Amino acid sequence: MGAVTQKSTRHLIERAIQRLVRAGGRKSEADGAHLLEGIAVVAYDPGTGKMDANLPPPGSGLRWDEFVDALSSAYEARFEG
Repeated sequence: MGAVTQKSTRHLIERAIQRLVRAGGRKSEADGAHLLEGIAVVAYDPGTGKMDANLPPPGSGLRWDEFVDALSSAYEARFEG
C-alpha cells in the first residue's frame, strides 16, 4: 500500500469564498431572504492544526472575527434597540 498524500484544497476554498461573499450582505430582516445573514469560513492546515491567516481574506466578512462582530451587531439591532 502506498503512502497517503494530501492535495491542497485551497483553490476550492477560494471558489467557495467568492460564492459566499456574493450570497452575503443581509444586514437586516428587511433585506432579501435569499441573502446570507451570517457565515464564517475557517480554513486550517490539518498537518499543523493552525488556521490559515489569509483565508478568507480580511474584509471579506467571512473571517471568524468579522462573523462574530456582524452577529453581535445584528443581535443588538434587533433585541437591544
